[in-house]
Amino acid sequence: MTRLPELERELLRAAQVLERRRRPWWRISLLGGGATLALAATAYATAQLLLPEGDPVPKAPPAQRASLPQLDPGSSRLTSLRADDPEGGLPWGLSVSRSKDGHLVCAQVGRVQGGKLGVVGRDGTFDDDGAFHPLAPDANQGGSCGGMPPDGNLVLGTDGPPIPASGFTGSFLSPAGGCREDVPASTMSPQTRRKLRNVPVCRASSLRVVKYGFAGRDAVTVEYGGRRITANPDESGAYLFVLEPRKTPLTLTVTYKDGRVCRSSFPRPPADLPPDC
Repeated sequence: MTRLPELERELLRAAQVLERRRRPWWRISLLGGGATLALAATAYATAQLLLPEGDPVPKAPPAQRASLPQLDPGSSRLTSLRADDPEGGLPWGLSVSRSKDGHLVCAQVGRVQGGKLGVVGRDGTFDDDGAFHPLAPDANQGGSCGGMPPDGNLVLGTDGPPIPASGFTGSFLSPAGGCREDVPASTMSPQTRRKLRNVPVCRASSLRVVKYGFAGRDAVTVEYGGRRITANPDESGAYLFVLEPRKTPLTLTVTYKDGRVCRSSFPRPPADLPPDC
């Protein structure tokens, strides 16, 4: 059994202790001058560097990139949203990028460190090295894309199965590795079984329900799995929730300025819920 979750928590606790010790110095430096402030800022940034940084997540293979939108790397932006992981460690974040032709917008999720979106080397990813691996828009990483509205008011939703706590959603057959869903061998072809022979199965305790999207500028609140956030109109009502898997369907509830309340569930909503709006 891997100690990576415990290692992440130990590093986080150490960084928090270091941060608390340095906070008085930070406050004093605000009154004392620019040189001291610069030194304090450097120390604070060092305290926040919780994991060593490894190689970036590899790009998607050429055959896969050919069917994907050509994203503009300069348009990538990490939203202000952060969601805690149930096991602790690095928080989760949400980034958004535009296609080069400006017609599409794509969102990615992952773990966040130092203002970067990435994945953690665990759950079979990067040989469980425990490092932070940055993500680029064209990395081998799953995401969600939708049309870019003329007014920039983005509305985009996602429904998908749980993903590993590493944050990696790309192909587990890529150089980054990873783990796979626990699928009965009887449902796979002999060729598929051979390909997956050495790919580890994701541990149930390492899976996360990651619900993310954009509810639009007029959204006021977004609720999911008993958690609630206040929507930010400057980020098109972006939302992000990270939970442990549950046996019952979870309902996403969005309340808008005009009083509308829209609900959607995954799997499909029960008959007594109003339709998506």
